[in-house]
Amino acid sequence: MSAGKDRTNNEESVAPDSRVTFEGIREVVVPLESASGSGEDADTRSPDPLARAHFACQPGGRVHSGLECTVCARFVNWLPNADGSQVTIRCLWQESDLVADLMTHLDGDHGADEPPLGGSSEPYDWPAWSVPPTATLGDVVTLMREQDTDIVAVVGADGPIGLISRDALVDAGLGAALDLG
Repeated sequence: MSAGKDRTNNEESVAPDSRVTFEGIREVVVPLESASGSGEDADTRSPDPLARAHFACQPGGRVHSGLECTVCARFVNWLPNADGSQVTIRCLWQESDLVADLMTHLDGDHGADEPPLGGSSEPYDWPAWSVPPTATLGDVVTLMREQDTDIVAVVGADGPIGLISRDALVDAGLGAALDLG
């Protein structure tokens, strides 16, 4: 694990002997917008593939350019595909990262065909377990393992603000920490 500032604000919430130590690489494949476009946005006309890669790191989160990834502390690298139509952006997630950085935002615009967790459009039961946005991914992994749950609510001072699912942790490269390989 790399040295860095410990952002954990709730050390008492998980006993030290039950803390999970892990890191994982998340790969996000992003289709590129055409470089020959005549749009107003200079990013869509750029020959730089990262400038033409637009996506949201978190479901319901802000859409941004792949260029912004290069200044993120989690950024590892990026790779173009063979025909230049998409890039794969790789980022590193660790147990000390905040759950708020990976959660699905409840206030995001998911559209009628895209429920917040990417599953059934039927209403889902609210998770029985919750953590504050200052909890770490290690705290969430430990809670999921100990309580055998697949989803945890993220609750801020004014109520629910997001959800973190087992699938989101697996997508972030953290399946081994959940004993999912």
